[in-house]
Order: sequence, then structure tokens, then C-alpha cells
Amino acid sequence: MRTSLTILSLIFFTAPGFYAQIEDITIGSPAWLVEIYFSEAQFAGKTKYFAGEMKEEEYEPTIGEELKGTATISYHEILSENMKAVYAVEVKLNEDIIDFYCYMLETNDGWKIEAVRRFLLPGFIYSTKDSLSQISNLSSSDGELLKIVKLLTSSDAELKNYFQKNVNDFYKLVLYLEDEDEKNIQNLLNELNIDAVFMDDKFPGCIFLQIGAFDKTEMGYFYSGESSSLPKISPNRFIYIEEILPKWYIYKII
Repeated sequence: MRTSLTILSLIFFTAPGFYAQIEDITIGSPAWLVEIYFSEAQFAGKTKYFAGEMKEEEYEPTIGEELKGTATISYHEILSENMKAVYAVEVKLNEDIIDFYCYMLETNDGWKIEAVRRFLLPGFIYSTKDSLSQISNLSSSDGELLKIVKLLTSSDAELKNYFQKNVNDFYKLVLYLEDEDEKNIQNLLNELNIDAVFMDDKFPGCIFLQIGAFDKTEMGYFYSGESSSLPKISPNRFIYIEEILPKWYIYKII
């Protein structure tokens, strides 16, 4: 179930290293860790709840500490298996939305955060969007470029909405690829502002619809056909995978 709250509105700090129950969330659970890490203005004794690379973050502020209770967060679980849990976390600060991904591991000593990731594109993508957005009368080519960079910089929620709005065309792309219909593929890629559609030998049965790729960074959607081998969520590669519709997923790679 998706949870939404204003930072500090539902959480209160009682004593160093001790936190009160947050409504119906169990203390020490993955959801509790997400609440504390992303929304609490002080996470006392945080290293007790860190594992792996996060142990090196002892003297670094958490997201909640850095924002000092000025944002609104919402989150939901996108993976729960084999003593691992991954949550997608949306942080809204004024009009800006930042998507984070929190990876947790269940140990003999309870649940711990082992990594936190954020998907970032090259800086020129954001500056291009800002510059073009301030121009009232764009040329046709600049207008198309603005559509592309807006899609590239969309939040996860916006990417889901974009897919739902154009779902029939995405299905057509899959069919055109299977039929090797290059002309219709290119026309539809242009209409959808999608960079490429392809299959990857590493993931048999999956068809990737790439929105954009820069060096090792990549984002888009993929379709999983029959007997497909899906990529796995990892803080080191596919940092975000979430099912939108049966057989359809959003993905982000770093």
C-alpha cells in the first residue's frame, strides 16, 4: 500500500537512539527504515541500521537530515524476496520531485539499509530543459527537443502516466519489432520520443523501449514475452524496475 506523509508530521523523536511507533508500521521493518531515513530530521544511532556501503555514511546526513523536514515523501515497495526489500521513494520539495531507491537487507540483527540510489542524467539535459522552457515561441525542432528532454527528466510517476496514455502505441512497437517493420518502427519511435527499441541477448524474451542512454546511464520501458528472463534490481546496475501493467515495466540503469 502506498504511504504518503509530510516529513515530521507522523514521526516524533523521544530519546537518543529510540523511536516511537509510527502508526501501524513495525519498528525496525523496511517501511520504518524508509520513514526514518527519508523523513526524520534526526536519525540517531543510524549506523545500527546500516550495512555494506552504507556503513561509510555514518558522518553523512540522511535525506531527512539534509532536508530538515521541509519536503513531502511517498513510497512503496517494488521488491520483497530472499531477505531483500527495495522501496521506491518520491521526495517532493516545493515543485520539484526527486525519486530515490532504497535497498534493504534482512540480517540476524534485523533489517538494514545497504544502499540508496538516485538516477541522474548528464547536467546538460537539465540545463537544456530549463533554457527551452523559458522560450515562448520555440521553433519546430526546438519544440520536439523540449518534448524529448521533458520525457527524459520525468519523475517515475510521470513515466507511468506517459506509458498509460500511449499504451496502444507501445504494443504496436512490440508488434512492429517482431514483424521487422522498420518504417513503422521509426515513425512510431519519433511520435513517442523513444530513442530505440531492441532485444538484448542477456535477457531473452524481453523487448526494451529505450527513452535515452548516456554512457552507462539508461532509462525506458521493457516488455517481457513468453519464457522471458527479466533483469534483476540491483544498486549497481538496474537500480529501478517496476511493473506498470502485466508484462510491462519501467527500468533505469546506472
